[in-house]
Amino acid sequence: YNFTPVGQNLNCNPVGTFTTAQLIQQNANNQAATLENFLRGRPSAYTVQVPVVGGKLSDAISQFTIKDTGLFVQDTWNATSRLTLTYGLRMDSSSVDNKPKANAPAALPMVAGTVGATAATNVRQSGGFGLDNTVTIDGQKLYQPRFGFNYKLSDTKAMQVRGGFGLFQGAAASVWLSNPFSNPGTATRVVTCSTTSTPNCGNNGGLFNPNPDAQSIAVAGATPASNIDFLDPKLKQPSIWKMNLAFDTELPWMGLVFGAEYLELKNKDSIYYKNLNLGGPVKTGPDGRPMFYSQQGYLPASWNSTGGVVSGSGVTSKALSNLSYANVLEAVHTDKGTGKVFTVQLSRPVTKGLGMSIAYTRTDAKEVSPLSSSVSNSNFNGRASFNPNEEVAANSGYMVKDRVNASVSWAKKFFGNYNTRFGMFYEGRSGKPYSWTVNNDLNGDGLAGNDLMYIPSAPGSGEVSFFGADAAAKAAAEAKFWNVVQGNKSLMRSRGGVTQRNDDFGPWTNSFDMRLSQEIRGIFKGNKGFFSLDFFNFGNMLNKKWGRINEVAFQSAGGQARSFVDYGGLDANGKYVYIVRSNVETIDIRQAKGESQWAIQATVKYEF
Repeated sequence: YNFTPVGQNLNCNPVGTFTTAQLIQQNANNQAATLENFLRGRPSAYTVQVPVVGGKLSDAISQFTIKDTGLFVQDTWNATSRLTLTYGLRMDSSSVDNKPKANAPAALPMVAGTVGATAATNVRQSGGFGLDNTVTIDGQKLYQPRFGFNYKLSDTKAMQVRGGFGLFQGAAASVWLSNPFSNPGTATRVVTCSTTSTPNCGNNGGLFNPNPDAQSIAVAGATPASNIDFLDPKLKQPSIWKMNLAFDTELPWMGLVFGAEYLELKNKDSIYYKNLNLGGPVKTGPDGRPMFYSQQGYLPASWNSTGGVVSGSGVTSKALSNLSYANVLEAVHTDKGTGKVFTVQLSRPVTKGLGMSIAYTRTDAKEVSPLSSSVSNSNFNGRASFNPNEEVAANSGYMVKDRVNASVSWAKKFFGNYNTRFGMFYEGRSGKPYSWTVNNDLNGDGLAGNDLMYIPSAPGSGEVSFFGADAAAKAAAEAKFWNVVQGNKSLMRSRGGVTQRNDDFGPWTNSFDMRLSQEIRGIFKGNKGFFSLDFFNFGNMLNKKWGRINEVAFQSAGGQARSFVDYGGLDANGKYVYIVRSNVETIDIRQAKGESQWAIQATVKYEF
C-alpha cells in the first residue's frame, strides 16, 4: 500500500528556486498530506489478493514433486605414453508427479486490443492467451556427451596441453517450474487500483485498513483479476555447452609454473520471461520502442516537474491489457547467451616454506535474463529493456569483466616441530555491471526504472525536448543533461541511440584477506593443536576508505540500474520530453552483509 501526497494538498511551485523557509514548509506539507492519506485510508496504489469465492489462499500453494534421474558412463584411455583421452555420456530424465489445475478460459485464443481515436474508444485485449497452463517438463530427457584430453609435450619437462568439450545440465530450475502450480489463475483474484491504472484509486477514503485481515475488495470500477503462469512447451532444464583449452608448463626459473586457459560456453537451454498481458502497444516511441500508455500518457500536461503523474490526468499504463487478468507470465525457452573466459597464471608451489601465485582473468558473458528471483513476475521486472518482452542477450548482471588474484604463503618452524604460518590473499576486480535507464515509467508497461534511456546524437540536435518553464530553463536542463552524458563513457557510446543493458560498470574493488596461524603441542603424543586468526578485508581495518565495494543498488524494476532523467510525455513533434533531475543516482557502498567492512575470525582446532 503506497501513501503519497495528493495534488490538492500540496502548496509548492513545481519549477524555479526555493528559499529555505519554502522548502521547510513544502516538506511539512508533504508529511501532513501523507499522514492525512494514511489516516483516511486513501492510498495512491492499492493491491489485495483474495481467494476465489468458496476457495482459500492455501489453494495457491505450489504442491508437486519433481525428480531427476541421472545415468552416466565414462572411460579413460591411455592412447599413448603422452596422450590420455577421457570420454563419456550422461543422460538426465525429469519427471513431475502432477499438473497445475487447468484454466480453460486462459487457454482460449487471444483477441488483440485496438487503439481508438480517444481513450474511451480503445478496445482492450480480450479472450485468453492460447496457451495450456498445465504444461510441465515431465518426461524430458537430456543426453550429454563429454570428451577430454591431456597431452604431454615433453618427456623430460613438465609441459602439457589439455582440454575438452561437452554438454552439461545446470542446477535444476525447480523454483521457476513451480510458478504455474502456485499461479494457475483459478485459486485467487487480485483487486488493484493506482494513479496510473484502471481504475484510479481516487481521493475517497476508507479503502485501506491497518488490519491485514480486513482489507476491502470494494474498489470502485475494479475487475477482479487472476495471475497466471505458463511454461513454454519447448522449455527444458537449463543446459550449456562448454569447451576449454589450456597450456601448463614449468619454467626454468625459481620453480615457477605458467598456465593459460580459455573457456567458452554457449547456452543450449535457458529461460527468460514474457508478460503476455501488456495489451499490445498504443504508440511507437520516437526511438522505435513500443509504448503502452493511454493517450493521456503522451501529453506533457499529464506530468509534473518530478516525473509524477498529475492527479486526475487520466494516465493509464498497459492501456489495452485484459482487465480480467493481472500478471500473466510465460517462462520461455532461449538458446541465447554465451561466455568467454581467458585466464593466465604464474605460480610457485610451496618451496622451503614459501609459495605464491598471481592470476588475471578476462570475462565476457551474455545473458537474456539474470533470473535474479524465485518469482516469475520479479524475474520479468528485474531487467532493463528496450522492448519488455525482447529476447536480447546483453552483458550478464553477474559478469566480473576483469579480475586479478594474488596470494603468498609462508611457513617456518620457530617452536620445535610446530609451524608458524602466514598467508595473504588479494583480489582486485571490475565493478558490477549496471544499466542507464529512465527513472519513471517511459513506455507505460507499469514499471518505473526498467526502460533503457535514449541518448540524443549531440547537444542542440532537437531529438529530445527538455522540461522547463521557459526557454532559459529548458536550455539549463539540456546543459545539465549533457554535463552528465559527456562525463560518462557508456552514455557517450550510446549517442544517437539507446543505452545497452549492463553496459556500464561500478568502480574497481580491492580487497585483502590475511591469516596468521600457529601449531601447538597436544596433550598426548601424536596430538596437535592449531590456533589461527583470519583478518577479512584487512585493508579496511587499516583505513576505513579501503576495501569498500561500490556498486549501483539493485531495484525491483530494471535490476542494477541508474538514472538522472524522468519521462514527461511527448512534445508536439512526437519527441520525448526529458525532466532532468538535479542529481544523478549514486553508486552506493554495498553493506548488506558487512562486505565493505573488516572482520576478525579466531579458530581453535585440536587434531588427534
